[in-house]
Parts: sequence; structure tokens; C-alpha cells
Amino acid sequence: METLSQDFILTSLQFLSTLFVLAVGLAVLTAGVFFIQRQAAEALVGTLAVVNKADDSLSLYDLITLTEVARIPTGKGPHEVAISPDGKTALVTNYTGGVFGSGKSVAVIDVVTARSVGSIDLGQNLSPHGVVWLSDNRRALVTAEGSATLVMIDVVERKVIRTFPTGGKSSHMVAVTPDETMAFVANMGSGSISAIDLLGDDAPVLIPTGNTPEGIAMTPDGREVWVGNRGQNDISIIDVGSLKTVARLDSDNGPIRVAMASGQRALVTNLGSGTLQVFDIDEPKMIARKPTLSEGGSRPVGVISAGNAIFVSNGAQNRVSIFTSDEYELIGTLKAGSRPDGLAWSPLRVNKVK
Repeated sequence: METLSQDFILTSLQFLSTLFVLAVGLAVLTAGVFFIQRQAAEALVGTLAVVNKADDSLSLYDLITLTEVARIPTGKGPHEVAISPDGKTALVTNYTGGVFGSGKSVAVIDVVTARSVGSIDLGQNLSPHGVVWLSDNRRALVTAEGSATLVMIDVVERKVIRTFPTGGKSSHMVAVTPDETMAFVANMGSGSISAIDLLGDDAPVLIPTGNTPEGIAMTPDGREVWVGNRGQNDISIIDVGSLKTVARLDSDNGPIRVAMASGQRALVTNLGSGTLQVFDIDEPKMIARKPTLSEGGSRPVGVISAGNAIFVSNGAQNRVSIFTSDEYELIGTLKAGSRPDGLAWSPLRVNKVK
């Protein structure tokens, strides 16, 4: 029998190695990960929640395995999601449905078991959209866009506690001060935000911002509110103490969401330009601009900073981008459902009960 040549053996090993890499790549694609730089993603932990607006569902992704571990039905037309401070419970606003096409409920989902555990009827408060938890893991605030109200709900009792008029039109997203005494609501239809006293009965204070204010976020120290004016491509910075606009920054086309990140950073997604912008909070200026997908055409909406990563939902491509939180480099994408929108994060992992 002839002895196999060294070149033949080397070529065969290279071929087998290539087949192995291709097989692994196919498995990763099947799992829903388009590409990922594993070394950069090793610090990812917990569970990412993604609202699939056109699928009427919420996807849960295990960030250690980078796989979708559950897809849970919600109500009709879900838009936003928020997870309780203890990481156990997700709330999803059901924007559409009902007799006249307007939703009026919030879905309640157990994150660890990945199960829907009920819903909260908002009564006459229609088209719920923005949602944020309070620190007691029991109460939450929900904007009702169709009724121009802000609704405080008790998640344990599954009931409305109190309703605040916003005084604006198309009240869309909400942010709350760290001491939870005031809420700020972006009113898309009236070019303003509402400052609402959560403890008293005072009428809301309307603060003009610009054309179609939509995204809104509170700085960690509670001193400023940042608002994305989608209709005029800029960011308004409002001083919480004086309730006045103290600065304005240019943005890319269509600033639709604003979120805060570690290192005194503000994150802005731009629907029209398909970009993520990063701003310094202390010295208000842009420090980074990144396309949310390498090939463009992304139509990004939701953005959150969680752990060592930044996540962006791309509604036109049904994918969620993952960026590093230091250099803002795109390290991977996850396959989502149809028209991914709102995002939230839990430090807990899903452990389904069979």
C-alpha cells in the first residue's frame, strides 16, 4: 500500500476543517445569529426581550447562548416593553385591538418561565404605548396615546391606580425622575413634553420642544430630560429644576428613541438615516455615529444599554444589532420577528417549566 503524501494529508485536513467551520456557521445562522464576534460577546448575560410589533408577540433571547428561547403571544399591535427592576416581570403595551381599533391593555409576562400570566385592563385609557416601572416592582406608568393620559397601574392587583391628564396630544413615551416624584411624557401631536407631578394634583406643565417629540430619557442624576424631535432632526435638553430648554443638539434624520448608557452617555436611534448616535451628557456633543446595520436600510427604533452591550431593533430588516458599550462597534445581530420595536433586559435567564 502506498504511503499518503504529506501534501495530501495537509490538504485533506484543511478541507475537513473548512467543512467544520461551514457546519458551525450554518448552525449559528439556524439559531438566528447572523454573525457574532464571540470574544466581544463573552460578557453578555441575562435575557433580552424584543417586541415583534407585526407578529403580536414578545421574543426572549438568552444572551449567553445567543438564541431565541421563547416567543410569547401578546395582545394586538404590541409596541413597547419594560422589565421590572428585579428582572422577573415584563409588561407589554398592546397598542391596537378593541372595538374601534384602539388597544387598552397591558400584557404581563413572567420572564423566568416565559409565560403570559395575565393582562391589565386600562379602561377608558386607549392606545397604550410607553411604559416604565417604578422601583417597588409593583407599580408602573403607561402612556395612553389615544386618550392623552398617563396611567399608574398596580401590576400585582392588575388594576389602574390613578390616571393623569397630559394636556398634550398623542402622548407617546415616558421617563421618570430617580425619586419618582415626577414623570415626563413626550407629546408627538403637540410638539411638547408634559411635566407631571406624581404625588399631587397640579395640572401638567407643558414644555415646548419641537416637531414630533418622541423618544425621551432622563439623565441618571435626574437633572435633565433629553427629547428626540423626530420631525426636525434635533435633541432638546430640558432642565428638570426650571422646566426650561437649556440646550439643543443637531441629530441625524428622524431621532426616534433616546436612552441613557454608562459613562454619562446618551444613545439616539435615527429612523430615517439608519444610525445610532452617541452623545456626551456632561459636555453635550456627539462622540460617535454608527450605522445600525452594515448594509443599511435598517429603520432602527428601540435602543437600550444593558451590561456591556447596546442593543438596537431594526424594524425594516427584522434584526436586532449588538454593539459594544465602549467603542460602539457592531459585533453581531439577532434574528427577530416581524417589525421588532421595543426592547428590555433582565439579568435573569429563562428556565421554562415543562
